[in-house]
Amino acid sequence: MGFESGNDEVLKKFRRPVSSKQLRQATEVLAQFGGKMVAPSFEMIVDNPFETTDQLYQTVDFLDQTPGPFTISLFSLQFMPGTALSEEVTDYSVVEQHMEKEYMFSYKPTALNNLISLFAIMKPPHWLVSFLKMRVAGREDSLSPVLKSILYKLMLLRRAINQARFADYSTFPSWVMLAWHTIRIKRDRLLRLGGASR
Repeated sequence: MGFESGNDEVLKKFRRPVSSKQLRQATEVLAQFGGKMVAPSFEMIVDNPFETTDQLYQTVDFLDQTPGPFTISLFSLQFMPGTALSEEVTDYSVVEQHMEKEYMFSYKPTALNNLISLFAIMKPPHWLVSFLKMRVAGREDSLSPVLKSILYKLMLLRRAINQARFADYSTFPSWVMLAWHTIRIKRDRLLRLGGASR
């Protein structure tokens, strides 16, 4: 689900026809089925020149108050030429810079982005979120590319485990699907041979 932000002003900037309160209501409905399906993924946008640090902290608070289980997909804002949002940027070099980024994994490894990406791995307890917010305060833009890479890999692992638990392989890479089916076919063949020899 494309939530984009936990801040109402940013949602209006993106012309999203919902409020953060409505998004929370949707998460509460999904949370009722938490043990019966793959954890939902909420897509969030960062690296937004129109978004303030305080608004990003409101997104952290939004995720902190959102019932689990869930994961997030973090994306860096990309400007598309000719769109209303890109035309609001007065410095076109900003638009060009955003256009050259990859679609996924391109978000800046800032301390605040890394804090948000923690929610892709786990629903941290409130005390931990509060502690990490204090640690990040004043250093929101400090860069930690190694931490970003570790968090990203942990997110992929968490999703793989979660999807395997519910036998949902719809978003796995094709090589994982192929390997899984090959192992399953060999296992079934061995089981049949074992049963035939009895």
